[in-house]
Amino acid sequence: MTNLGLQLSSSIISDLESSNGERALDLLNKTNQWSLNGKKLDIFSLSRLMQTANLIVGSASDNSGDHGLVVAAMFDFPTFTISHMAISCRVIGLGLEDAFLAQFRISNTSYLKLDFLATERNNATQAYLPGLHASENSEGELLIELLRVPDHAQISGIEFQKIVSPASDRLSKVG
Repeated sequence: MTNLGLQLSSSIISDLESSNGERALDLLNKTNQWSLNGKKLDIFSLSRLMQTANLIVGSASDNSGDHGLVVAAMFDFPTFTISHMAISCRVIGLGLEDAFLAQFRISNTSYLKLDFLATERNNATQAYLPGLHASENSEGELLIELLRVPDHAQISGIEFQKIVSPASDRLSKVG
């Protein structure tokens, strides 16, 4: 794995009509193998969610080539929750899951809430979560400890340490 040369570049999508916005919506609705909860969104529902949360996407490449936009997630900073997340089947198992989740590491918290729901089709997600030492809190929310970026991966794009405000540009871009 260390020779894989995995690169993950994350960004925030603000325009659902852009090619990346369309791909993110497609990924959230059609990916079944690595889907956080199988919940589908239409463009209007996603647009409403984006009024209070960030649509964060990741594009990946490695020594074998460019994989394109392969992960999308809805991240709500005030509650530190990922309500939707999907990963393309072509990169499952490359460590991208760890790299993507590791970028949410912010100095004032060590956990992330996931809106997880087991479905008949998200077996890869179900198999992955136990390795995160996931636990439920008293409200029944799934909490995971945040990971460190895997040695074989490099992340660029969003600097999560610089949160501006929930109402405006909540996350700032780097690079």
